[in-house]
Amino acid sequence: MQQTKCLQFRRDVFEINTLDKHFIALASSSQNIKIIDPYKCKVLHNIYSELLCEKTTAVAFHPTQEIMALANESTLFILDTTHRNIMQTISTHEGTIDMLLFLENTPYLICSTQNGRVLQYRYEGKSQISRLCSFPYSTTAIKKQIKNNYISAIAHNSEYLACSGYGGAVTLLKFHSHAKKFTFEVSKSRVNALAFLDDKRVIFANVEGTLFTAKLRKNAAITQTNTLQRDIAQILPLPHSHYALIVSKSDTIMLFDYKKNKIVTKNFLSFDVPLKKVILLNASEMLVALIDNSIVKLFLGNQATLKQQLEAGNILEALELIEVNPMLQETPEAKEAEELYKKLYSKTVLHFLKTNNKEVLEVLQPYSKLKNKKNDYKNLLLSLENYPKLQIFYKEHKYALAYALCEKFSTLQHTPEYQMLEEHYKKSFTLAQKQLLLGRLQQAKELLEPFTTVHSKRSMMQLLLRQNKEFLAFLKAVSEKDYDKINTLLQKNPNFQEIPSYIALYTQIEDDLNRLKKQIDKGEISKAMNMIKELQKISSLKQELHSLYKQALEAKKLLHYYEKENFKECYETLDENPELESMQLAQLLEKHWNKLIDKGEMYALEGNIKALKETFGELLHISTRRNKIGDLLRLSFHSKIKQGLHQRNYRAAENLIYSYIDIFGMDSEIKQLMNGFEKVTQTKLAITFNQQKHKERNSWIYSEIL
Repeated sequence: MQQTKCLQFRRDVFEINTLDKHFIALASSSQNIKIIDPYKCKVLHNIYSELLCEKTTAVAFHPTQEIMALANESTLFILDTTHRNIMQTISTHEGTIDMLLFLENTPYLICSTQNGRVLQYRYEGKSQISRLCSFPYSTTAIKKQIKNNYISAIAHNSEYLACSGYGGAVTLLKFHSHAKKFTFEVSKSRVNALAFLDDKRVIFANVEGTLFTAKLRKNAAITQTNTLQRDIAQILPLPHSHYALIVSKSDTIMLFDYKKNKIVTKNFLSFDVPLKKVILLNASEMLVALIDNSIVKLFLGNQATLKQQLEAGNILEALELIEVNPMLQETPEAKEAEELYKKLYSKTVLHFLKTNNKEVLEVLQPYSKLKNKKNDYKNLLLSLENYPKLQIFYKEHKYALAYALCEKFSTLQHTPEYQMLEEHYKKSFTLAQKQLLLGRLQQAKELLEPFTTVHSKRSMMQLLLRQNKEFLAFLKAVSEKDYDKINTLLQKNPNFQEIPSYIALYTQIEDDLNRLKKQIDKGEISKAMNMIKELQKISSLKQELHSLYKQALEAKKLLHYYEKENFKECYETLDENPELESMQLAQLLEKHWNKLIDKGEMYALEGNIKALKETFGELLHISTRRNKIGDLLRLSFHSKIKQGLHQRNYRAAENLIYSYIDIFGMDSEIKQLMNGFEKVTQTKLAITFNQQKHKERNSWIYSEIL
């Protein structure tokens, strides 16, 4: 693995991350922010900021824009890294901010506080948009007893946000709708690493070294893998693969295969000192920040690089790349490299047999430095010493001894004698099959007699000779697609699964299932129902077909509501059936919802309560999206109250405060506004005992005012 020292810094690195797609930004303890070109390993700009000081508790860089956020305890600053000015100052009132995260290609900034809350802001405004998660995930009574609350990890993909906090709980929700909110409580210890593997799965790790993977579904089955490595800090899924890098507070990086749920190698990458943070630049390059404040750049190698080596005829270099990067082992290029090596090996053996010149074997010696090829050259020399024995065994028709010799010395399998042995066996086996079809069992046995003691051929011959009735019955069942008969025979003879005609049949079934799923996604419900009827005779598919049938019925219901323009029911059906997310109609509806949210947020920030209500219309009452709608309604009141205070229209602000409490109850946001009102007006608000009582977050749905 190619490793290059990129940069070295004298001061401690506070935070390092991607900035505006092409750059890396680094904040240090010396009030300095450096903008780095990661490909040239060069510092492009230095930005000095007095805001970066001992009070700084969190820093974040926007991955797709030239801005950054900095938190000094409970105050947020949004900075323009190009013009080096403060774009926005936001005073928060939810405790000290200890984590910040920009969402790429959006105006959103997520922050977490030491009070165990995850909050959403738009960085161009001063108001909190939503409270996304709260920890601990338990009753209010228990929450009040917690003294050292925390948020430990936040992650997002295009649809979902995930956050982990007190007690190792992991909460997920759809970001734009707050629908499908659920929590995994499988880890009983702190979770510091959290990531999405794709659009359907999440992965997280606790400080004890256990990895957890699950589908994005309430009550989903959770797979656990013990890494035997404590303090996992990052999980980085690698693009276009089923692998992830597992980064801990050590000097090594592990490689995890999340398809097989196993650690491929514990020492995938090693360094001289422990790691601080890893940043993926692309599928094959990464930067590693180490605790000695140095930055190291690594080139992992990828499929394109492997392809280039093969096109250039560099077999050794291609195999070296595959050996150091296990992710390449299952690629078509890796298979091609192995085939080219086998051809070279075979060609070398045949050349030696013709010339008897040992110098021709030297072409294979460089491959000895590869782990899985290191013994090939030694075995080659040893095998060729036994070649005269093979010639004798073949001439004397001692096939069992010949095969045993070839199995012990695999190089002999490249010789003409071995090839002739194989041809003879194939012809004998084919003739034996024909004799069996004619009912001549004895003649079939005689044809295969020379091979009966050959270990590698024994199982297939027993299959043919001892179980011939069931074997022929299985072939017939496959040709007639008699699935019950197939399953019955497979239970007795599992090795029947290796028969090509059976493999071809079940490949076709997999294709049919994929076509069925696509039909549901396209809304072609009649076609899907017909396909289910065709496949229901396959008993092994009973459970999967039952699930697809239920999915098709829900999809039909969704299409019906859409045709009737009953959009409230559309969204509720979508939220209650996560499996419908892949439908084209579902994606269309979610795009429309996201536009409504964007528009609604702008009205809420303006304090335009009426326009907000008109924007959503009947959708204001979607039962599955009350959390998000409630947050927007609260925000619209907050903004309107702030406007009243700013314009010195205190009577209007006071009335709005009372209305807010009647609708939403008392919460931390309105308490801050009440304090501001009383400070400015020197007037004590008349709050009754009932108004001081806590209300459920969604109690606003019962308000007659709205």
